[in-house]
Amino acid sequence: MPDSIERCLEAVLTAPFYLGQILIQKITTGLFVLLHRDDESVDQLKSFRSAEDAIEIAKHDDAGNYRPLKTAPNLRHGWRLELATLEELRRALDYFYPGRLAVFAARKKRKLQPSSFRETLDRHRTVRLLQSLPRPGDLRPRICRVELRDKRPVQGGEPLAPRTGREQHFDEISGAVSPDIGEIQDER
Repeated sequence: MPDSIERCLEAVLTAPFYLGQILIQKITTGLFVLLHRDDESVDQLKSFRSAEDAIEIAKHDDAGNYRPLKTAPNLRHGWRLELATLEELRRALDYFYPGRLAVFAARKKRKLQPSSFRETLDRHRTVRLLQSLPRPGDLRPRICRVELRDKRPVQGGEPLAPRTGREQHFDEISGAVSPDIGEIQDER
């Protein structure tokens, strides 16, 4: 028994139908024919007869480069896929465009619930915030020795601050000596 996705497909297959870069036709013999939409008038196409062949067709573009994003508009040309059943058609389309048939069926039933851009951002910020929270070991107080580079005795009226001049180092300006990287890693 066909499910809701297959029923939606049956309803639109009365005429040639485009899904992404794929032209889908139901021919008089009952076969479903899929081909690249640009190859509609091309006669010399390589024929395939299994839904699983869609995996290999969708894997590379015309130049032979791997297609990591299956919805990118770089589907290779020169093929014709003939399928006998609606279930095979569904599988093949899922191999070409994973998840698109479910979205298509939800849209046809008017059950597609869009989310606002603000809601999407808020969901992602929460994940990013949780990933950036400090670990429990990071919250321990650390004791660092503070030394001034100049070890001469303080003169009367002289402020207790690092000396200023061209030859200052970062730890002289901040007034602290940075901890050793190895010490930090050992504490974790």
